[in-house]
Amino acid sequence: MSYTARDWPALMDLQTAADYLALAPGSLVGLLRREGIFPVELGARLRRWRRSDLDIVVERLPHRWVERQTSCKDDDIGVDCALAAVERRIEARRRASGGRAHEVRQSHSPA
Repeated sequence: MSYTARDWPALMDLQTAADYLALAPGSLVGLLRREGIFPVELGARLRRWRRSDLDIVVERLPHRWVERQTSCKDDDIGVDCALAAVERRIEARRRASGGRAHEVRQSHSPA
């Protein structure tokens, strides 16, 4: 079903809410839980999410990802940005753990 801006209902089931935010239903549930947004209970197994609550969640989302993404325009620069992000994460974890090296374990013995 295709909606226009005025057609979205005030209360939405999970699939409609996911369509409204252009997310997979599972991703939406995780986002809403993280943001502390819970459905309206209308009866046994009948849950709906308020459109106004979904709009609030969208307003709370950070703009950081978009800003980082715009600084990496072509493929080579994008790979460099991704590698730099991984290096920053590793360094942050290393600092958080007091500089200890992390042991890498294999699930099976080497051949």
